[in-house]
Amino acid sequence: MRKKRFIYTLAAVLLMCSAASVGAGCGKSSPALLDSFGTHLDTLMTSKDKLSKMDGAAADLCVIENEDEFSENDIEAPAGALFNITDQKTLYSKNANDEREIASITKIMTALLAMKYADLRQEVTISYTPEGLESSAVLCGFEQGDKMMLSSLLSAALIYSGNDAAIDIAIAVAGSQEAFVDMMNQESKELMTSHTHFANPTGLTQSKHYSSVYDVYLMFQECLKYPTFRDIIARGSFLCYYTNAAGENVTKNFNSTNQYLVGAYTPPDGITVIGGKTGHTNTAGYNLVVLVQDSHHKEYVAVILGAATKDELYNQMNTLLSKI
Repeated sequence: MRKKRFIYTLAAVLLMCSAASVGAGCGKSSPALLDSFGTHLDTLMTSKDKLSKMDGAAADLCVIENEDEFSENDIEAPAGALFNITDQKTLYSKNANDEREIASITKIMTALLAMKYADLRQEVTISYTPEGLESSAVLCGFEQGDKMMLSSLLSAALIYSGNDAAIDIAIAVAGSQEAFVDMMNQESKELMTSHTHFANPTGLTQSKHYSSVYDVYLMFQECLKYPTFRDIIARGSFLCYYTNAAGENVTKNFNSTNQYLVGAYTPPDGITVIGGKTGHTNTAGYNLVVLVQDSHHKEYVAVILGAATKDELYNQMNTLLSKI
């Protein structure tokens, strides 16, 4: 906030100087002075201040001003951060703007577009058959002709991280994966991300598909504005009811990939994990963004990207959460 006040004070001083030049007998303001004012103001506007120009749009965001105040040795993972989203404070940050693969954390943007631009109650007929996906790709096993609610696909993509579900969402919302990816990148720009570019709706390995810790936080924070999102990511499992191409009723159970929610890992004392999104590929490593709450009901978002193993991911996340 001190930086913001400094910039506005400087702007006022420059404007007064411009006005003074008029009052000194020139009869009009100096074009050179006004051009200089605009140039200096643009230079001084940091990403934080550009956000601040949007007034309420940035009022609820945490900002990283200086990573040097944090010890990068606090976590072993290549990148991570902890944000107090109740009080809008950054509690820890390491390499938060480094561009990295984020794997299935991508699906939070896929979810955001579905919630924002589609009717989750609409019935979707599956038209996509998974082909050419990497061998480790998680699939729900939906087949052409299956019919289900868009909300069911959303749950399958967020809870089980089904890549076929994410692709089916993309086609249902935009008509094709390509058109949906265009929407993803446009939405990313509107959220003022600086280190994100999408190439698919799943997060599977592909060139020019990357994000950063801070941009993941921005996308996740936006998703948290939707009660549906909060409800879905908090579930440890999901029963999916749908009709297959033969008209038969089918029920499938999908367990959450979030190991906190299935009891495989326990957060530090006093911390409750509400939900989150995982992501893993061989090249991206193990990734996780979570929403947690402390004993005073304050909420926090924590992000770890690029952990070498699943154990390291959750151990490093607990290290972050211990800072609350």
